[in-house]
Amino acid sequence: MDKLTEVIAQTLKIAPQDVQDDLAYGSIPGWDSLAHVSLMLQIESDYDVEIDEDTMVELTTVGAIRKYVEGVAA
Repeated sequence: MDKLTEVIAQTLKIAPQDVQDDLAYGSIPGWDSLAHVSLMLQIESDYDVEIDEDTMVELTTVGAIRKYVEGVAA
């Protein structure tokens, strides 16, 4: 399991195997607006990046989050 999958699973309180690229904001009960903000803050902390508000709004799927993290962590 990669670090990002672990961060997402822990923050959203889901099993790591449920963290798929097509998993989207609002598609599970645990991914509400509060959990989304918590997830963005955890990613900022773990990857030492700053995610602006516009980007937070765009990062609504695991795939989009993964692509963003790979871009900033490279």
